[in-house]
Amino acid sequence: MGSGPLIGIILLPLLMLVLHELTHVIAARLVSPVSVDLVSVVPLRLDLNFAETPSVWHTRFIALSPAIVGTFVLVCAVWSGLWAEVQRVEPYFLDHLLILDWIVYAHVSPADLRAGLRPKQALRSREVGQ
Repeated sequence: MGSGPLIGIILLPLLMLVLHELTHVIAARLVSPVSVDLVSVVPLRLDLNFAETPSVWHTRFIALSPAIVGTFVLVCAVWSGLWAEVQRVEPYFLDHLLILDWIVYAHVSPADLRAGLRPKQALRSREVGQ
């Protein structure tokens, strides 16, 4: 096994985690471009602070944006035939690696799920904690 596939196996999931958190930031900037302050970036976690409290639907959109974007990309890849091409190329494990990386990107963490399902409660608990 060469160093190329090994580097891809190690770095692609890390890249997907970074892109997952970056998608939250992009969605937050789209929803309320002026009022987003980046409070802290803990490894594998992002903490956003808003000058103005976003609405319930905006909070849901921000929390679930990686799942929405990931599902859209998956549908586009299957519909366009790109996924069939990926399954045919070498190395043979590329499709399995991309499935796992897609899961890493599009997963909904417990914090995302809590903010997506009960946004008022999630926002209230953040206000109490500050």
